[in-house]
Amino acid sequence: SNLPRINSTYGLLAEGSRTNYVLNSSNASLFPNPLGTPTVSANVEAGPMSTAVGAAEVDMITDDSAIAAEGWQFTAAVQNGGWAASCYLKAGTQDKVQMFVAPSGGTGTATCTHTLTSSWARYTCTMTAGASTGAQNFAFQIGDAVSDTGTVYISHCQLEFNTGTPSVTS
Repeated sequence: SNLPRINSTYGLLAEGSRTNYVLNSSNASLFPNPLGTPTVSANVEAGPMSTAVGAAEVDMITDDSAIAAEGWQFTAAVQNGGWAASCYLKAGTQDKVQMFVAPSGGTGTATCTHTLTSSWARYTCTMTAGASTGAQNFAFQIGDAVSDTGTVYISHCQLEFNTGTPSVTS
């Protein structure tokens, strides 16, 4: 970190060191704190960050409940300032997701609703935490309403303390 480097996919990468608070960011089956009871089909296809031919690193997440929101929540120690959350996503049978970034016991909540396509894209949600106590929460929900069901493809989620878009490395 803190050194410029060349990446065959992204070209020149020059970024400071950061911490991704989403552990196992390319393996949704290991994500902690599910919201509801989402189902994960692990390693269903190669993803946007694949370096080896045929490398399966994408998980398919299914929300099969029309009465409860389903997805995941991640938690990090609070720092006042800018936070950015992102995931590489593409539509399955559901083309909407919501990302929430919110401090516990503080100010500065962000809710971002994204419409997915059939191509990989990086979707981001940023917010600034003020005078927070407790934890910083990032939640990912399939669909934009509790009644929504379906599948989405997910890879390399990140939650970072910074003021811009999270770095592209996991």
